[in-house]
Amino acid sequence: RRRSHQASRPCFSDLASLKMGVRTLSEALQLSDECRVITTGSAPFNIVHTNKAWSKLTGFKFTEVANRSNSFLQGPHTEAKLVERMRAASEKGETTRVRVVNYDRYGTPFYNSIEIFPLRDMAGKLTHYCGVLHGEDIPDGVVPPIDRKPEELFGSTSGSSTDPDEEEETAAAASGWPAAAAGRGAGRVKRLRRGGHVTLQEALDNTEDAVVMTQPHPPYAITHVNAPWCEMCGYT
Repeated sequence: RRRSHQASRPCFSDLASLKMGVRTLSEALQLSDECRVITTGSAPFNIVHTNKAWSKLTGFKFTEVANRSNSFLQGPHTEAKLVERMRAASEKGETTRVRVVNYDRYGTPFYNSIEIFPLRDMAGKLTHYCGVLHGEDIPDGVVPPIDRKPEELFGSTSGSSTDPDEEEETAAAASGWPAAAAGRGAGRVKRLRRGGHVTLQEALDNTEDAVVMTQPHPPYAITHVNAPWCEMCGYT
């Protein structure tokens, strides 16, 4: 059965971000009806956060794509020139917007209007990227679907690779994000400090501890959980 990729109409609070852009991690992690994905700020630009709207659009669960690049959304009809445009802008730390052909979990193509925002800390240092996606259905017969299975796409191990160096090189080469050089262990962080102050960046980039983030005020709605937390609690 053909899936619809028509995005829901943005709620009032989302209209401000569409107009002003997303500038900080705090803004990017706010609960939103927009389709959002956050990656690390350096190659291979692995995914550290996706929201519910992103999963609904693409069909992928966060636990499947955590710590991977966004290249799995690409396929034979993804425009190489547009991918290069995204890469070039990201290398300069600039905001960019393109409308590109992507493929969902089941190989169904859709038009993805994506705007990529560089996220900076208080000192102005680039720390992450936030992609805001808007999906549109492609009329039947314009772009053929591809036959693929997620378990074959990712292998048997979710969110990790048997050869980290090989995956980083492949992801950087194929991804729509900049393909700067990355050494072994890029994007990996130490465990959270016990006690004391933990920054939002440290919490978001942590891939070892089970991390859950909530709003700072009642009802303390959850805004982010990482893969270890999902595995520990049994949620996907």
